[in-house]
Amino acid sequence: MRAILALTVLIAVFAAAAEEAPELDVVAKDLPAYNLAYVRTVGAYGDAEVIGAAFEQIMTWAEENGLLSDSSVFIGVSQDDPEITPMEECRYDACVTVPEGTEGDFDVGVYELPAGRYAVFTTSGLYENIAEEMEKAYGDLMAWWQTSGYEVDERPWLEIYVEAEGEYEAGKYAVDICVPITSE
Repeated sequence: MRAILALTVLIAVFAAAAEEAPELDVVAKDLPAYNLAYVRTVGAYGDAEVIGAAFEQIMTWAEENGLLSDSSVFIGVSQDDPEITPMEECRYDACVTVPEGTEGDFDVGVYELPAGRYAVFTTSGLYENIAEEMEKAYGDLMAWWQTSGYEVDERPWLEIYVEAEGEYEAGKYAVDICVPITSE
């Protein structure tokens, strides 16, 4: 409940700063459960260098263990609400989907993310600008949220990387920002 209250305050702050809520293409979706291997970072969300290194580490680990395939999905999981948890203690998991029964090691953990309903907003751009572009996307989403009619629940927020073939090598990204919502 504290997370919902804190998010409501955060939304109000962003909405007050925005002259007008942006028009965004946000869609409610039921996402499946994911079995995830992850590398955890601790610190302020939005540090592209730290998060990028964590994704490189999990990608290398998955490749070395024969777990990468065309159906692998890379997901960022924001475990904490920065309005409640001090930024230097916020946990972010750089994840890749793995088969059930996969075991981690000393640097890599494994858990199941349960299925659920999310409000999904897709943003894209160049990896060299990802920190600024994701900050803007989150700001736009928070301003839009004020009048959306959705109610946030306490599950973690997700970033699902949905690049088409060849885009990663070209330095491009596409991300579904997934905000957990209560069922409609």
